[in-house]
Amino acid sequence: DSCPNDLNKTSPGICGCGILETDNDNDGYDTECDNDCNDTNTDINPGAEEVCDGIDNNCNEETDEDLRF
Repeated sequence: DSCPNDLNKTSPGICGCGILETDNDNDGYDTECDNDCNDTNTDINPGAEEVCDGIDNNCNEETDEDLRF
């Protein structure tokens, strides 16, 4: 099961939204239902902590939010 964080999945390997899940970087977040915005980097996913690096680490469409420079 590549998406253990999807509470609405219909069965292992099938997202709650009813489509086959894809987790290419094996970080536990898929692109289809968990909205992993970079499925090639394990450090970038909806559950990641935002760090000051000019990248949207937590996939919320904001870069380096709430961080001091």
